[in-house]
Amino acid sequence: MKIANIFIRSIGLLTAAGNTKGFYPALAHDKHFFVKRDFTWGTDWVAALDERSEATITRLRDEKALYREFDRSTLMAIAAAREAWNDAGWGNDGVAAGVLVGSSRGATETFERRHADFLSHPDRRTEVLTSPTTTLGNLSSSIAQDLLLQGPEVSFSITCSSTLHSLVAALGWIRSQMCTRMLIGGAEAALSEFSVAQMKALRIYTASTDVSYPSRPLSADTDKCNTFALGEAAAIFAIDGLPSLGSRSALAEIAGIGWAIEPISTMTSMSTPGSAFSQAMEMALEGLEVGEKLDAIVAHAPGTIIGDSSELAAIDRIFPNQRPRLYSPKWQFGHTFGASGGLNLAVAVHLLNGGKVFIPKFQIDHEHADQSNVRSVLVNGAGFGGNACSVLLRRAMRDDCSVVKY
Repeated sequence: MKIANIFIRSIGLLTAAGNTKGFYPALAHDKHFFVKRDFTWGTDWVAALDERSEATITRLRDEKALYREFDRSTLMAIAAAREAWNDAGWGNDGVAAGVLVGSSRGATETFERRHADFLSHPDRRTEVLTSPTTTLGNLSSSIAQDLLLQGPEVSFSITCSSTLHSLVAALGWIRSQMCTRMLIGGAEAALSEFSVAQMKALRIYTASTDVSYPSRPLSADTDKCNTFALGEAAAIFAIDGLPSLGSRSALAEIAGIGWAIEPISTMTSMSTPGSAFSQAMEMALEGLEVGEKLDAIVAHAPGTIIGDSSELAAIDRIFPNQRPRLYSPKWQFGHTFGASGGLNLAVAVHLLNGGKVFIPKFQIDHEHADQSNVRSVLVNGAGFGGNACSVLLRRAMRDDCSVVKY
């Protein structure tokens, strides 16, 4: 579906490499952010927030008594939303802004802790704030309360494509003129023992002893082993319908969107030919102008045999002669569930604005890593239940045709 005149104004991130200013430089270097964490069964690779991000969460938690009750994912979402809001240049001009934030698991840490306390309590009692702090809706409502926003606030889960679907939903609000500005994105803090155990039960979690690359999405050997590994992150984007606001230009234009769901045999699988990926990508590519070619794809690529191969099959079917350059940040930051599409969008914005992304030697496009003059990027996301979503971004230009600097 073709989209026009809606732009990404700013980005707020909280990742294993820090906030937005830490994330972008990290993309250019051959360094991952996985560490070994101890669990009951032993150790496994995870990409946890760095020390600076942890300090941000601690400061937030100490701001208000209520914030001490918030789940880690909620605090991460607030921190990222503050960064996006402050960088957007919207100010307090009386124009209402809405919030649409997605998450695969929601308030994982708080829910698990409160449930454990409930089971251990002799009278099966729980804390007063258990319910309001463990609902999925507290992600967007807490951002709205923190920033004192007056627009619509919605939280939802469409598994690991939640961020991209939040963008699709927000475009509906803006195009229908029900809201002018939206904060969209995703937040996920699911590195708990129970969450990791769920992924290990699926037999997809990486058992790699390769300290250089514990997770290997888009690997040339992706048909040999699963190298899925979890990370945590929050990614919030400010979007509106103005290409410039004062001296601040947009970071990227949203040119097309697509989504699909396909019949599947299990709740976890995507079909071998990647039919949902194909449908979503073809729909989003309607946003290309006549004669315009796609320069790059930031793939969902979770580092699993089925997930990577089905997406690659769909890409090769749509681009049978020469596929665009492929990228995936999951080798650095892990699979961040509902926030993963947000990190992919951030990588796309980076490429569109002249940024460089390191291509590890194991990835299939390592020998074809030309990143010059990227003008259009397709971002993919997918999740349990056979759903897929794609977003086409195009470079946003200033009036003097110079590339935007962020």
